[in-house]
Amino acid sequence: YFKTATEQQQKDIVMMLWLLNRMNELPELSKPVQFFAESLKELRMPDPYGKITTGSQQDMLWAEFFATGGIKPIRQLLTSFEYSECLGTLKKLKNKEIDPSPEIKEKAMLEAVFQAGLWSIQSNCMQSDLCWQYCIALNQDGDLPENQRSILDLLLKKVAEKMAD
Repeated sequence: YFKTATEQQQKDIVMMLWLLNRMNELPELSKPVQFFAESLKELRMPDPYGKITTGSQQDMLWAEFFATGGIKPIRQLLTSFEYSECLGTLKKLKNKEIDPSPEIKEKAMLEAVFQAGLWSIQSNCMQSDLCWQYCIALNQDGDLPENQRSILDLLLKKVAEKMAD
């Protein structure tokens, strides 16, 4: 099938095999598709189960949750609550109260990750009963670090109030 596919279809197949780490299964490629395949080798996929520092990792975790219904990505998303200590950095940076050093920029990025985590968990708890039930269970099982648990507890109370309205 690969040989009869259009160039775009071939590139799509190459992308899928790259994501599956099975590029060794590809047949001989035309020059444009070969160039595309070589460019993929330069890409690095973020690890969603590493320290969350980007929205891309959060997106990958939500995709996994909605694809599998597993609790593991929800637990990982809660680790973004660690960055609550960065709260206020974005506002101070915007108001030019602090200098945009590399450390401050990193802290601002982590605050954005924290804010995105809060918003996405709240939003998805309101839309997905499974997400809501998982967050309640994670909050109650005593396994979360205290800062994550206390933030999740406040978030769940806020969601419960909104759902009661």
